[in-house]
Amino acid sequence: MSDRSAAVYERRGTHFVVAKHRTAAGYAIESSSIEVVDRVGEGDGFEYLAEAVRAALAGSRTGVPTPPTEELTSRLPETAGASSFAAFVNSAISVHVGADDDSSDIVLTPMRSAGASAGFQFCTGHRITVSDRELATGLVDALAVARDGC
Repeated sequence: MSDRSAAVYERRGTHFVVAKHRTAAGYAIESSSIEVVDRVGEGDGFEYLAEAVRAALAGSRTGVPTPPTEELTSRLPETAGASSFAAFVNSAISVHVGADDDSSDIVLTPMRSAGASAGFQFCTGHRITVSDRELATGLVDALAVARDGC
């Protein structure tokens, strides 16, 4: 995992951005805060999404306490209007966003749905590296790859 990371999910034309944290035990967990971005599409809509991603990356932390297992449930399905985690995974796409403190590069990795039991899986052969200035365009490209199933 990068020093800072976030995830972008797309379901039914709405985007959901969440910061990812690394626990002291080394687990990757999602923030409980989910930014909903529904102004994406035409014009500079992807700039709104890029701003939400920048904010999530800024909020990404390492060394957070590992929460109890019963607190590790995702709020994404409910926020996205899905009836369950399975329904969410089977109807959404995702892009992992990573950035290291010692680099200005942002790495976008499209992810494909592998079903409810496996969740989203990295499409490592499709990583896109962009600068901060290119983030909006990179997100367009990465989401298109995820839509195509990698």
